[in-house]
Amino acid sequence: MKRCIAVCAAVWMCGCGNVASVVPPGNVLLPAGSEQYIWVSSPSPDATAPRMFRKSFSLVSVPMSATLYVFGPYNADVLINGASVIHQAQGGPILTNERPLEIAEISNVLMTGTNTISVTASGSEILAFKIIPAEQGINAQPLVVSDGLWEGSTDGTSWMPVSSFGSLESDVTRFKGNFDLNLYEWPGYQGINAILDHALIGSGFLHFKQREQRDAGFRQGNPGPVESGFNLFHGGAPANELWGDFARGDTRFFHDRATKPGGFQRERRRTAR
Repeated sequence: MKRCIAVCAAVWMCGCGNVASVVPPGNVLLPAGSEQYIWVSSPSPDATAPRMFRKSFSLVSVPMSATLYVFGPYNADVLINGASVIHQAQGGPILTNERPLEIAEISNVLMTGTNTISVTASGSEILAFKIIPAEQGINAQPLVVSDGLWEGSTDGTSWMPVSSFGSLESDVTRFKGNFDLNLYEWPGYQGINAILDHALIGSGFLHFKQREQRDAGFRQGNPGPVESGFNLFHGGAPANELWGDFARGDTRFFHDRATKPGGFQRERRRTAR
């Protein structure tokens, strides 16, 4: 059996991000990682078949920072206390099977007392949602998560309990392809990284590989078919950069991410076919 190698460095792949514990006193915090995939009724094929979700929660005090994460639907409108905080109208995947992740800072629309959440989503069969009382990229206990306590509707008048499909990492089949590609920016998400081998990166040049096939055509931007493989380069680039290239079939994905305290500073993706 082939052995997969994963590398965890700083906040790369987000599973090793910073953890915040200081929040305004009095607010009820939920267990980290308690968010679940939810949905109501049948899958929605597109924007002509919207699904509605609602939830309320209370705050004793408004946090200095609050970050909303929404994953799954290709189309989504999120209102908190009647204010629009997310408008997503992607329509479909950019990469095969890729699901969008929307992130928004929402502390300015929160209030003490009861807060209301309204989500209209389509083009999906799952929705993941959480609000963290911290800046983007910080892994802290959430104020709100998607779970079986939400209500859902197909028409906005008749409401019913939503269906829950387990935690974001409960079904390993969702680690395949590009389905969870954007979830690596979801604080606390490990995905396949949790079950792979790991190695710490030190100074100097580090090169892990399973299989590699490089030729002049590839380096000139015309790779042709290549074998599946993974290459990681650390060294030669500035100390705060990590370079990796991932190959599968005849498609290669390149990522270079420069990190800063608290999260990603820059990310660039390029696909060669």
